[in-house]
Order: sequence, then structure tokens, then C-alpha cells
Amino acid sequence: MPRFSDSWVVDKVMYTYISNNGSASCLCCGANGTSGTIGGGIGHQPFLFSDGSGFEGVVNAMSDLETQDEVDNEIQAANASPWPPELRDRIWCDRLALRFKMKREMKVYRAFFERVLADKYANHHHHHLSNGNAVDNEKNASLSSSSLGEINLQNTVPILHKFCTTELSPMQLHQIFQPLSPSDLVEMIKTKYKIGPAFSVVLDSVEDQVANFKITGYRTDAAAHPNSSSPGRFSTSEEEDCNINNYEEEFEKQLSFKKGFYLNIATKIDHKQHPQQQHDIAMEQWTVHDKVLLMFLRHMTSLASHSALLSRTRSVNTAEGEKIVEQKHITRNNNNKPVPSFRSDRRVIRLLIARYWADRLIEKYDEVQKEKKLSTIEHS
Repeated sequence: MPRFSDSWVVDKVMYTYISNNGSASCLCCGANGTSGTIGGGIGHQPFLFSDGSGFEGVVNAMSDLETQDEVDNEIQAANASPWPPELRDRIWCDRLALRFKMKREMKVYRAFFERVLADKYANHHHHHLSNGNAVDNEKNASLSSSSLGEINLQNTVPILHKFCTTELSPMQLHQIFQPLSPSDLVEMIKTKYKIGPAFSVVLDSVEDQVANFKITGYRTDAAAHPNSSSPGRFSTSEEEDCNINNYEEEFEKQLSFKKGFYLNIATKIDHKQHPQQQHDIAMEQWTVHDKVLLMFLRHMTSLASHSALLSRTRSVNTAEGEKIVEQKHITRNNNNKPVPSFRSDRRVIRLLIARYWADRLIEKYDEVQKEKKLSTIEHS
């Protein structure tokens, strides 16, 4: 069994469970000792089983399983897994609850992008107020208010790119995109989303998978691109979905790990390789990798889109489903039984990493805008 494979995750979780003497109160439910099985009730997650569909209903509710074939594979794999029912059920409960909570947060990111566009229009309108005539000013004001009715999230990319490259120094950009350690990420997930011990062990193992993804030999985890021959899943348009999937794939490829997860967005100049730049001042000893920055900003727009967690209609195309199951490295054990796939969890981990950096960028953007407004008031 290769290290960091899906089978490795299954065994690692099972080992932790056995190390706790198989106690559901220790690993499955924390200190409260409440049963985590579906039949025994979920406590803080009663909404998950309101339809009485049980475990299979939970798996079917996972919107980031792209086809019915993947759903069926996960149910078969779970039934063949060595995990006892109380452990399996608690993990799937928290898995679904995490996605539910993340989807509720998408409005925060959409509000930010609307704010970015509003700031741009406000600045544009202010410029015309000071330079244009009354008729043009009224026309521009009308344009500004109506333009926010339906927004294209990608329109914020050049605005944020300009902000990052003209209003922030490369060093400030580097500080925003500082490496994220696995321990900090796990703690953030447990604190923010109240994830239980059992699923925390899964996520901790999946983090190791993401950090060592090349070793697994698995193919890209990013969502399959929609195509005209399949109903697939869609949010607003196939073109938007395809773009978002491309950005997710690029983020997956660019994400690196060395003691922590990082992107090479702003790095120090190596003067041994660039001796002609030794005379530069300290602030100019950093360089911004524009291609990586643009990739992240484009991927960042998906945080406001349900496409990030694929909350759409599931394809029932069997041929397509078999292809995705085959392409997305669904594995089988020595007895030819399916092994649970942690692909969707790896995608969520990468999404949470992107959110971490996005939150830091949003905080910096709001801070700069606030300073601008205060400066304007002081000079008015």
C-alpha cells in the first residue's frame, strides 16, 4: 500500500480509532459521549437526516460527487471499509456539515467582489464629478448603479490585480500569502467549523495527501470539465463552470508545500543569479510573479460561486460516470473491493487554503480603502 494513498488514509484513521480503544466517545463524538451514528441521532446536525434516508442519503447529498457512479462507488466502498458504522457515520456527518457551512459563507465573498466593483464605480463617478458636466455626471451615476445589478465576478480580477501591484509592495504581497502550516489549517477548521475528532483525523491525513500529492501518483483532483454531450452540472453557464474548473486545476498545480502550503506569488530576488540588481533598495529585492498572482485572483472568484462545491444537478450519464470514476483514481484493494476516495476532501482542503489567503487579501484591501476614505475626509 503506497504511502499517502486513499487506502493509507483509511488505515490511518482506523489505527487512531483502535488506539482510542474503539471508543466512540473519544474519537467519534468528542467528550460528550453522544452517539455519532445515524440511527442514534446527530445532536448539532439534526437537519442532515430529516428525510430519513440514512447513510445513503448523506452520500447522495454530497454535491461534489459529480456523477451517480461516484456516489454508488462511495456507498460500496464505505460498506466494504473496515471502519465501524459509528465511525463511518460520524465522518460522513461532519463531511457534509463542513460543506453546508462553507456554502453559507459564499455570500461573504460575493459581497466583497460587489464592494470592489462599487469602489471602482465610485472612484470613476468621483472623477467625472470633478471633470465633467452635469449631463455626463448624471449618466455616469446611472451607469454605476445599474452595473452592479448583474455582475461578472471576473471583472474584479484586473481591479484586484492593479491593487496588488500598485498599492501594495511585493513584500506586503508576500506577507499576505505567507505559508500556511498544516497544524494551523487543522486548528482553523476545528475552531471555525466545529468539526469533530473523527473527521479531524481524516482531514489531517488528507492534508498529508495534498502536501505529498505527487507521491500518490494520482491524477488531478479538480472537477471534470462540463461538455456538450453530457448534462453534467451547471450553475450559471457551462462557460463559467469550465473557467472555474480550469482555475481550480491551475491552483492545484501551483500549490506547493515545504513546511507549509505556499504559492510563489512574491519572492526575494537571488542576487547570486541577478548580480546586476545588487544595488537595488530593500523593497525592490522582491519580485512579483504575475502569472501566479493572476491565477490566484481568478481562482479567488470561485469562492463566491456555488461551482466551487458543485452544488448543481448531478449527471446520471453512466458512460460519463464510469469515465470520471476511472479518471479520478478510484482504487480497489487486493480483494477487488472499492476503497473510499478522499478526492472531494482534498479539493475542500485546497479550497480552504485558498480562502485563508483570500481572507487576508480582503482584510488588506478593506484596510487600504478605509485609509483612503479617512484621508479624503481629512482633506475635504
